[in-house]
This record gives sequence, structure tokens and C-alpha cells, in this order.
Amino acid sequence: EETKAPDQVEKKEEQKIEEGKEEEKVIEIQLKDLPKIEVSLSDLEDITDLLKSGASKLKPGELIASEKFKLSHTMNGFELMHPKMDVRLNLKDAMTPTRAINEGAIKSPEQLSSKELLGLMDQIIVRFTLWEMGGTLAQNLLTCLYLAEPDIYQKNPILDAFFSSINYFTFEFQEIIKTKVSCIRENDFAISHIQDQFVFDTADEIMEKYAKAEVFVQENKNPEEKEMIEAILSRLRYFKNFLKLFLSINETPGPAKRTKQIEAHLAAINKQWKGIDKSLKLGEQNDKWFSESMIQTFPININSRQQEPITIEEAFKFQKKMIE
Repeated sequence: EETKAPDQVEKKEEQKIEEGKEEEKVIEIQLKDLPKIEVSLSDLEDITDLLKSGASKLKPGELIASEKFKLSHTMNGFELMHPKMDVRLNLKDAMTPTRAINEGAIKSPEQLSSKELLGLMDQIIVRFTLWEMGGTLAQNLLTCLYLAEPDIYQKNPILDAFFSSINYFTFEFQEIIKTKVSCIRENDFAISHIQDQFVFDTADEIMEKYAKAEVFVQENKNPEEKEMIEAILSRLRYFKNFLKLFLSINETPGPAKRTKQIEAHLAAINKQWKGIDKSLKLGEQNDKWFSESMIQTFPININSRQQEPITIEEAFKFQKKMIE
């Protein structure tokens, strides 16, 4: 009250505060009309001893809270300035896609060589598989610097198609887990709290991107990199047909037509295994494409857990088993 002008105090006394919206409006007016106040640390009173004294009087199971407090709120609570609990403690040190490119830690997507492009796709498949196996989304796919900024990966038609389908599957799978499986820990899978950072294309748009990507590969291929180009195409065609399979299962009307289309898509997927199996060692890896510090830039903290790493061979073995 001491910070308000006299006319503002009178306004509060004259205003009849009722429950609900009326009360919210009054608070809004007061906040809007408050004069700007600059506060230095010397103006603040240290109440640490007071808090400790109050806490010492509490019995086990007791707490001091406002009337509107709910225990469910504590689920999102964390300890500020704690190196393990406060995910944003060292936010200034977090690596971001733009920063990594500007500092030369990673290349811009359009500058990646064929070996690097193949290696990046394989590492994304590894992390996508770890998520499918029950790992957290934040610790796997969301640590990829390229995936975090669509404006960056869209510069490369191959990555644009590939990442767009990964985003599509991630969103669709988490919806199935959340709505049909009733998973009690769907936040481990969900991306709803960060989906504004990602671009979600429709299935038709993704198919168009795959068509453009294959044309781009054919027009820019180096005759000396025939094996590498085939390896990249095998992965693009795998996910393109995986998307077709997913759509057939979920959208195609009529059991006869659905079965026929599913069989066709399965056959198209199985054609890619030979090219994939013989090229698992061709890609070039770069650990700097991924950064755990990316988690610090997300709007909220996300569950983390220990997970065993897997190889690209193990990732595709899982993919085969899933398709079967």
C-alpha cells in the first residue's frame, strides 16, 4: 500500500470486490496503474531467519501455504540455484544451433558432406529409437542442435524431409501413448510443452518434401559417391514408406483396401533393408551435433533418467522388429 499513490488507495476502498472475475479485474487495474519502482538489493530485507524460525515450528507433515495452494503444484516445483534441480542455472553457457554454427562447432546444414549427412541421419535414428524404447524425448531427439531450429535444417532438402517426418511421428506417437495407452508418464514422451519451437507439417506436405529431396539427391549426386547416395536414399525411402504405412493403418477405409495398401508399403520398406545394412559404417559421426545443454533452453524442466546407449546396428534391429 505504501508504494501506491493516494488516489489508487481510495480507488480500492471504493471498489466493491466480489469473487471471481471482479476480483481479477481489480488486481489487474492495480498492477497496471502502479508507478514504476526501482529496487536495489540494499532496499530488500533479509527474511531468511524468519523463514527458518517458522519452519522450525512445523511438525512432520505440516506446511504453510496460501488458501489456493494445491499439492499438485509441488510436482512442478524445484530448488532454485541447485546445480542438479535448477535446469537453467547455467543457461548462458547452453549451446544453441545458431551459436554452434557461428562458433564453427558445427556446419550449416547445406554445407554437410554426404558422409556427414548420412552420419547425422543415423544418429537421429538412434535417438528416435531410444525414445521409442522408453527413453525421454528431451535426452534423445531434443538434444540435436539441427532439429531445434527449423529455419536452419530447412536449408537442406534432405534434412527438411527427414526431420519433418521425425517430428510427425513424434507427435503422433505421443498422442497414441497419451490417449490410447493411458500412460501415466506421458510427459516423458510428450512434446506439447515445446511444440511451438517445432514445425509440424501435414502428411501431404511431408510427402512433397520427400519428392523434392529425392530430386535434389539425383541432381546433385557425385558419381564417385554412388554408395553414399544410395545409403542416404535408403533411409529417406524407409521413413517415407513408414509414413505411408502409418497413414494406411490409421486412415484408409475398408479392410480389404487397407490390407492391400499395408502389404504394398511393407514390401517397399523391406526393399530398403539391404541398402541400409551394407551402409551402417559409412556415415561420419560428430558428437557436437548434439548437446545436453539444449534441455536448459526448454520452457519447463523435463524428467530425466539413466539410459544405456545403443549402436546404429541395434537401432535398425529394433526398427525391423517393430515393422515385423
